[in-house]
Amino acid sequence: GECHVQFIRKEPCSFSWDWGPAFAPIGIPGDLFLEGTNHTDMFIQLESINVASYQSSVNKWQVDVLLSSNNDLFDCQFKFILENTSFIYETSIRFDHNLSISLLIPDQDIQLWWPNGYGEQRLYKLSIYNQEQFIGSRTIGFRTVELIQHDYGSTINGTSFYFLINYQPIFIKGSNWIPADAFQERVTDEQLERLLRSAQLANMNMLRIWGGGIYERNSFYEIADRLGIMLWHDFMFACSLYPIDDLFLKNVHDEVIYQVKRLQSHASIVLWAGNNENEAAVAQNWYDVSEEQMPKVKDDYRKLYVDIIMNSVKEVDKGNNRPFVTSSPSNGLETIKENYIAKDPGDPLYGDVHFYGYQNDSWDPTTYPITRFLSETGIQSLPSLDTWYQATNDTSNLNMNSSFVLHREHSQNQITAMIYHIQSNLPIPITDDSLKNFTHWIYLSQINQAMTLKSISDVCRVHSSVNMINPNTSQGHTMGLMYWQI
Repeated sequence: GECHVQFIRKEPCSFSWDWGPAFAPIGIPGDLFLEGTNHTDMFIQLESINVASYQSSVNKWQVDVLLSSNNDLFDCQFKFILENTSFIYETSIRFDHNLSISLLIPDQDIQLWWPNGYGEQRLYKLSIYNQEQFIGSRTIGFRTVELIQHDYGSTINGTSFYFLINYQPIFIKGSNWIPADAFQERVTDEQLERLLRSAQLANMNMLRIWGGGIYERNSFYEIADRLGIMLWHDFMFACSLYPIDDLFLKNVHDEVIYQVKRLQSHASIVLWAGNNENEAAVAQNWYDVSEEQMPKVKDDYRKLYVDIIMNSVKEVDKGNNRPFVTSSPSNGLETIKENYIAKDPGDPLYGDVHFYGYQNDSWDPTTYPITRFLSETGIQSLPSLDTWYQATNDTSNLNMNSSFVLHREHSQNQITAMIYHIQSNLPIPITDDSLKNFTHWIYLSQINQAMTLKSISDVCRVHSSVNMINPNTSQGHTMGLMYWQI
């Protein structure tokens, strides 16, 4: 892809990735609008609503509401209404520009929000009024989230890594999400609904919003809330060393604050992650940093992802209902013990792991690592023939060695790797008709991809029980698989 894209805050993958082209659209994606107010009038804005925690000692949910105003000190008479429940709360308060109010909502007034496959996705609209004037509302769901990272005891190395939703362990079945189109203005809400509905119907319960893409539009998160699709949400930093000058860090702080306020009301978001693969990039020295410069690179990493991003999240996403990890993959709590850069961020005994075994027989389950949580893995296939016809009507372009096909393969040597995988397990198409041959390769590549996913899934499911931990290797208790990618 294009170089040095980390110096600007644009969609990283729009400058190309190993699966997509470089278009780098210019301008601001999405709709722009102006909202007029009269500065002589009192104006109150709803900044965010966060279901911060469940207080089991009193059987109540703490919901934090953040409001702002253009006025100095003035008196307000607020009313909070949780629709379709009996909850109404009224209070008189002195307002001075910013105001945070914590509501305590009784357990008996609500029903829980559950991930897909575990129960219903009950959602409630919380509306705020000042002296009967409508201020704003958000749709919220009530669920507890814990990321369990416990030691196993003296005989087993490593820690667990799994999600406990409403006090129930959840085996994660999902995929990584990349932007739905290279040009965001072409993406419709109907398209997002179809894609997320397909994930739901495939029995997925989580998508990982990958850190090389974008913060999605509001409708995406609303759909995920309705469908019970949990979201592991990276911040948009991926596979790069980023600047740490004061102006850049201030920009990042403001970005994180804005996005967390915008999104924290969504029950579907169950985890924030600081970046995609940047801890691994530093720990494994992907960019050939000199020995003299490496201490500074590590300090810069901690300054950006710990001092700025993690602390900015904690500044506004208070409570205990949404954990944070500094990177994916990482060793979780072990990464923190190692000052946020683990010696081996891909250690299968801790945290989450990314794995790609392109040189292995992908149908062979013994070639896969037995991890605590496999958050990124997969293998590619060729697009269907209808997709190719959207790009060319010249059938001479459609063969495995044509410049047309090879130009669209952005991952180095992957056509060769794909042929190797197919040859290892399937009969090779040999006909005198080149288009028919290519059609066969498409079909076989998709069969190969399906069987690969089956093999990966089988390994993860077989080792999902804590009782399946191998006492000799400490490997096992795999509690999640997210395929690369939708």
